[in-house]
Amino acid sequence: MPFETLRDIANALDVYLSNSVTVTTTLSGFGTVLSPGEDFEFTVHITNATAETGVLLVNVRLFIRSEDKNIALLRVPLIPNAQIRASGKGLVALMRITFSQGHDFNTIKPGEEVSISFRGHALALGSTNIRAEIQADIDLGGIGKITGTSQPLNVIS
Repeated sequence: MPFETLRDIANALDVYLSNSVTVTTTLSGFGTVLSPGEDFEFTVHITNATAETGVLLVNVRLFIRSEDKNIALLRVPLIPNAQIRASGKGLVALMRITFSQGHDFNTIKPGEEVSISFRGHALALGSTNIRAEIQADIDLGGIGKITGTSQPLNVIS
């Protein structure tokens, strides 16, 4: 695919993040049904494409949200070497996490998988999705960096 403009390169990164980087969430140790007032733990897994087809992801940012804030909220974590922006304090519906250099999530090599766990809190009976999405840059060897965004993927119901 030939690139005619710099936007074509950015679009290619968006396609790469959506099609070649896998983002999944798993609910840990609670089955699939939670009672109101119960805390739960979930893990976000990010797998970069294979070593042969992948590119180095740098400056990875993670967005996590509960689709129905009346059913479940996310607990704002304390993560060393990370800046967390949330829609409030304590229990929130949306978080953006920017990982500092030196954190495992800041750079993801081709073929590498990284995982990080979070907690949430069930508020009411019902079903909601917890979605994780990444934004990342690729280093173009001193030419510059391109930022892309993955499509929301995984679901916990």
